[in-house]
Amino acid sequence: MRQPQPDEGPTTDQPAGAGGSDPATSPATSPAPWRGSAAVPPPRPRQRWWQRGAPRTEQPPPRDPTLQLPPDGFAEDDPATRTPVDPWAAAAPWPAGQSTDPPDEWPGAGPPTPEPMAFPPPVSPPAPTSPPHPPPPVAGPHPPNPSRLPVTRPPVTGPPVTGPPVPTGKSARRQRRQQRRRWRWPWKTTLFTLLTVACCCGCPAYYGKPLWDQYPANATLPGQVADLRLSDDGSSQETVARLEGEMRTAHLLAEDTFAGVYRDGNGKLVVLYGITGFRMTPGSDLDSEVGRISDAYQMDAVETFETGARGTHLSCGTGVSDGDDVVVCAWADHGSLGTALFTRRSVEESATLTGQLRAQVISRE
Repeated sequence: MRQPQPDEGPTTDQPAGAGGSDPATSPATSPAPWRGSAAVPPPRPRQRWWQRGAPRTEQPPPRDPTLQLPPDGFAEDDPATRTPVDPWAAAAPWPAGQSTDPPDEWPGAGPPTPEPMAFPPPVSPPAPTSPPHPPPPVAGPHPPNPSRLPVTRPPVTGPPVTGPPVPTGKSARRQRRQQRRRWRWPWKTTLFTLLTVACCCGCPAYYGKPLWDQYPANATLPGQVADLRLSDDGSSQETVARLEGEMRTAHLLAEDTFAGVYRDGNGKLVVLYGITGFRMTPGSDLDSEVGRISDAYQMDAVETFETGARGTHLSCGTGVSDGDDVVVCAWADHGSLGTALFTRRSVEESATLTGQLRAQVISRE
């Protein structure tokens, strides 16, 4: 019997007035209920920026799948509408009065009987046999050399492993310069430190050593120097007092003054006088002292001599004292300033004797 389809109207067996619906108000002919919203059109396909100027093509709406249904419904032999069939309908019924339990003599009806376990017999190891001889070589072309065969490398599945990029050009030169600078920086630091220490400690030590070697100083006149003896007669005492007064007047900041007259057995005369005290620039002080006594002794041909000691300066020249020709020598260091007059001696001999007098008269504390 063919079943009515959902799209078909009421059958002729049921009247319209008896429990059925009115054809005028049936769902097939009545308008769709209002749902409060309009149909939303599907979104347009997205276009790229270079396709914005091109005209848009409207895509057709998707086809209704219900239009593919057959117009007359499903066929009678369609599996979806076929009546289910009982597979046991044609089988013979179970005899009446026969038990459905399996008989006792059926295998597997009672408890299973354990079977004895059978172990396989021991297998003796095979007797050693001689290795088979290789087959004789077959005449033909020589086999290929394995070392010349192409090497097949496995494909690389992951990303290639690469190291850091090697700089080239300006980057490589800049990196080399930075490495050289890093290597030279410790040496520069060490050199700068050594120079700083040398300047801060070496320079003061070099220029300060004569200061603490020559100051403070004391003057003590010995009784004899070489072949010279200190004279203490009346005229010598007057000369000593006059010279000390002149030195005290000329040098107000002097710490002490000294003066003495020496004679030898040949009648040669040496007059020595000077002061003690700190002097920062003995070279300038010596030039000032030579300029002060030049007018008194009419000095000329003043020469400078080396003393061999840093901070000690010596100058000698010829002059006139009380009508006699004399050699005037003056020295200056950081602790003393002195002048010596020599009669009947050369300039070189007077300069040497001045160094001996200074070494024995001036003592360091």
